[in-house]
Amino acid sequence: MSGYILTAPAKINLYLEILGDRPDGFHELVMVMQTIGLGDRLEVRPNRSGDINLFCTHPQVPLNDRNIAYRAAQLMMTRFAKTYENTGGVDITIEKNIPVAAGLAGGSTDGAAVLVGLNLLWQLGLTQPDLQELAAELGSDVPFCIAGGTAIAPDAEKYSTPSPTSTASPSSSQNIAILPFLPHGRTKPTALNLKRVISVKLMVGRLA
Repeated sequence: MSGYILTAPAKINLYLEILGDRPDGFHELVMVMQTIGLGDRLEVRPNRSGDINLFCTHPQVPLNDRNIAYRAAQLMMTRFAKTYENTGGVDITIEKNIPVAAGLAGGSTDGAAVLVGLNLLWQLGLTQPDLQELAAELGSDVPFCIAGGTAIAPDAEKYSTPSPTSTASPSSSQNIAILPFLPHGRTKPTALNLKRVISVKLMVGRLA
């Protein structure tokens, strides 16, 4: 059992409308969400220590349970305890390409990638809806990051409704500029490649 490499794409909101207040104090929202070409790269490998080891060189990325990727591994180890006992722990390496705290779902997409990676590594056979159900326990963006592509969210907790099929071909793309928030009120334009893809966006490759 070697491991897997996964690409975890960032997410943008193409449209967001606040419909009103909800009884629980949150807002009723309608959003159109889209995964884009910018993404983190994760490696998921088994280890014999039985621990979760998270590695990342980015100074703003926590390497403990403050990180959704770490909590995703904890969740899988709890839900599939027998498999965890038989296979041991996991080493997760994150190559951070998505800007931190920029509203691009960087933490959520990493968590989704860990769920997908452990499903493959442990040969659990979980379906996309199964993974999205687990993902919902980690955060409201994580279920969408499991599926990726384009989705209409009628509210903050339902991220799985696919959008109508685009007239553009799946391989078509366009360049957009995103102005992420930076400290001290500065912004810096970043050119990204917007992938108009309706299918799953977590691309997986087997490690040698």
